[in-house]
Amino acid sequence: DKLRSIDELGRGLAATSNLTSLYVNCHNCTSLLSIDELGVGIACLKGLRSLSLSFDGCMELTSVDALGRGLQELSELTSLQINMNGCNGLQDVDGLGRGLASLTRLDQLRLYLDNCEQLESIEEISRSLVHIRSLLSLELWFSNTAVSSIGELGRNCLRQRDLEYFSLNARACRNLPEGLQIHFESLQAFQEKLEEEEA
Repeated sequence: DKLRSIDELGRGLAATSNLTSLYVNCHNCTSLLSIDELGVGIACLKGLRSLSLSFDGCMELTSVDALGRGLQELSELTSLQINMNGCNGLQDVDGLGRGLASLTRLDQLRLYLDNCEQLESIEEISRSLVHIRSLLSLELWFSNTAVSSIGELGRNCLRQRDLEYFSLNARACRNLPEGLQIHFESLQAFQEKLEEEEA
């Protein structure tokens, strides 16, 4: 938990441009201040097909914009997992959403934002799903956040015609209607509940 910087790791990725798979685990690195250089380094991995990043419990992180810009370069990526559970300093994931929109070959997306208590919007993440049409598996968890709207997310999830696995966790999202503050394990159940709330 004393790790404050992964800049050297980010810069080192430029020399490993032939990688097809990358896993970075910074679990509970509570002093980690920035992942900007990692985002820059990831942009060099043009052939990457599988990416897993774990920053859960990194309470000092406040920005994922550079990571989002790095993702924009990964046109071959088919599997992405990002765990940012408990990143209490994170208020904005718009840059991440814009990065996701470029990943048109993704078939697996797992994004965990539970207990990011200051996070108010996932709209850009919702919009990214318009561009990702080949998803087979989608997990999006944002329980115990300040997210207040998921209607667009519901509409864009319905565009995923090939989806085989769906999991959405909105428990304890205090700004959502109480009927939506649950863990949905099917797209149909999510859509039905959204329609009830909008009626």
